[in-house]
Amino acid sequence: MGSISIIADDIAIEPAADQSPSETAFRDSLNSGGHGPEMVVVPAATFRMGCMEEDDCPETELPVHKV
Repeated sequence: MGSISIIADDIAIEPAADQSPSETAFRDSLNSGGHGPEMVVVPAATFRMGCMEEDDCPETELPVHKV
């Protein structure tokens, strides 16, 4: 599994150095057989959602707001 980074309010969040990949990512078994998509544990945080550009923002990307 590759390295995962999350950017939240301009702060990079990395998995703790002592966490194994099994503690930060997992897959569930599907009832139909096989495995579901890989899920990644993400720490609770807020981030700004929307277009951050000065110009040319689609109307659907405004206003920028915290999520």
